[in-house]
Amino acid sequence: WGMSHVITSLRLEMTTLDFIEGQPVKGSLHVEVSRDTSFEGIKLELRRLETVTEGKVPNTSERVAVNKSLAPHTFLKANEAKAFPFEFPFFLNGQSSFEGESCEVAWYLRAILSRSYSGESDPVVTQKVYLYNKPGSDSDREGH
Repeated sequence: WGMSHVITSLRLEMTTLDFIEGQPVKGSLHVEVSRDTSFEGIKLELRRLETVTEGKVPNTSERVAVNKSLAPHTFLKANEAKAFPFEFPFFLNGQSSFEGESCEVAWYLRAILSRSYSGESDPVVTQKVYLYNKPGSDSDREGH
């Protein structure tokens, strides 16, 4: 059985996808499995992806801004939905969500269920979020 057959539900839930610096990113990761399953850990990443499309070849850079453990070694029982709440602050350093003609700065929240002992890739769920500088800050490029 591959992991795709074991996980019946894997989703991130948040009340909003828009966040302003100084407010926490918060929500919960919901997981349900079809049979008893162990995970080495469950982690959450806030990733920044910048893409510049000027020139012949798009230039992309990516970095992890926040790396947070939601749960260490975890055992999930079959057909029992489990929620892992999260809340953390973030700091943009002037790198808010932005879409321009030849440049995009995008932020993604990514949850990873780690099964390092298996030969399979770890189950992942990703959600695009929109992060903005605090109004009135020096780096407030978009007026949010």
